[in-house]
Amino acid sequence: MANILLAWELGGGYGHLAPLRVLAAELKRRGHEIVYAVRDLAAAAEVLDPATGPILQAPLQMAAIHHPLRVQVSYASLLHNSGFDHAPHLAARLRAWAELLQRHRCDLLATDHAPSAVAAARGIGLPVLQFGTGFTVPPRRQPYPAFRPGLRVSDDVLRHNEQRVCDRIAGAFKQLGWAAPDSLQSLFGETARALCSYPELDHYGARSEPYLGLPDMAQGEPPEWPDGEGPRVFGYLRPGKSLAAVLAALQRLPARVLLRVGGIEAERLRSFERPGLRILDRAVQLRLAARECDAYVHYAAHGTTAEMLLAGKPGLLLPETVEQNLVALRATQLGAALTPPPKGEFNLSAALRQLLDDARLRNAATTFAARYAVQDRSQIVPRLADQALAAITRPPRAAPAGS
Repeated sequence: MANILLAWELGGGYGHLAPLRVLAAELKRRGHEIVYAVRDLAAAAEVLDPATGPILQAPLQMAAIHHPLRVQVSYASLLHNSGFDHAPHLAARLRAWAELLQRHRCDLLATDHAPSAVAAARGIGLPVLQFGTGFTVPPRRQPYPAFRPGLRVSDDVLRHNEQRVCDRIAGAFKQLGWAAPDSLQSLFGETARALCSYPELDHYGARSEPYLGLPDMAQGEPPEWPDGEGPRVFGYLRPGKSLAAVLAALQRLPARVLLRVGGIEAERLRSFERPGLRILDRAVQLRLAARECDAYVHYAAHGTTAEMLLAGKPGLLLPETVEQNLVALRATQLGAALTPPPKGEFNLSAALRQLLDDARLRNAATTFAARYAVQDRSQIVPRLADQALAAITRPPRAAPAGS
């Protein structure tokens, strides 16, 4: 029996919690002990099963970032703006993670986007499995590639950014009496890793590492579509600058719309409802919704976008973060999604009509679905659990210079 800490530190929403939930259930089924350390306890209460293990608050960066970077261009600048900018503050957070791991006598740390936890585990010599999307498990390349497709960033700039972060990590490790890494890649790239994605949806583009695929993380109630005729559109949105405009466009759309808006009470949005448009206040079983809808509207989170593409459904994607923009870019490159241009006007109503009428969008989505139709997704979580347990006895792997 192993003691395993499952950690989530960075990012929002439920996309980091659902993978923790299904992995924990499989590991618990095999007789192992689970502890969670999560960024958002309120969100965790909606997703995680406390019967699988105690759910604790993760050590987080609370102090203001020293000299935050206005534009993040790579994994190094993401780390800088996430608390890797100041050695004493970083050391305090790493110490807290190390104490958490040691107090629970952990044999393994498994993370979905928890770089501070990974650094602490490496500092005390604990095995690590990093799993998640291409964004949270960046390529084994030095320097890390830029993730701003429209911005030219030289390797010299990327190396400079990495060295600055690496110097802060070295300072924190020195305070804690740990051997400092000589690069970010030696710290984060030498752990066991699992990509729960597909080459076409990798934020950085396809790489040589194997892809497990998207686990079946179905949770919630079956979708109850509004009565009537017409195509079915599923919407999963969050509060943002475009929410009111999107709701108004869906209100005008001649379709049956089932809509979930996270982070806001459904009662506050009732004025947008109409016959044929229903706004939910509960989670919907996403895999069923993907199977039954004709199209979807979403903010381009990786998990939902992948689930819809696996069902062969085209989407209107409305990203608001770098990570979401990269997912939207990959889906539009497939020809299976529409997304607003970086600048200029965008007619939401016209885009929604095109989403339902353009056979090219549907064909591109069904092509993606057909490519992975033979994959047995019920085996993804057991394979992920196998990799987690193998990491306990796995020797560290040197990170190659390119991938």
